[in-house]
Amino acid sequence: MKLQIDKLFRSTKRKDGTPLVNKQGKPYTLISITSGGKKYTYFDSYGDSANWLEGMETPDMEVEESGEYNGEKQYLLRKPNKTAQLEDRVKALEERMNKCAKVIADMSSKPQPW
Repeated sequence: MKLQIDKLFRSTKRKDGTPLVNKQGKPYTLISITSGGKKYTYFDSYGDSANWLEGMETPDMEVEESGEYNGEKQYLLRKPNKTAQLEDRVKALEERMNKCAKVIADMSSKPQPW
């Protein structure tokens, strides 16, 4: 799902000024996005969001509901799973192949005028 960025907030530090680091000690950037009145959070460890600006669209992301905060639903953004994307594409191709096979079978069962 792609999101139109209405508001964008980036932070590399906590409120107390200490840097944000993951369990392995690597720094990351906390990205908060407001889009269509919903709030989304993205944890960027690789700098993927460095060129995101208000008014632009995010790349394709998976959206997961992460709970509520102050009575508002919060959503977590994740990079899409490449395997799941590939499975979806293969499934769509299989459906198209089945339709083609059905059309061919229907054509071959009817007598042809030539």
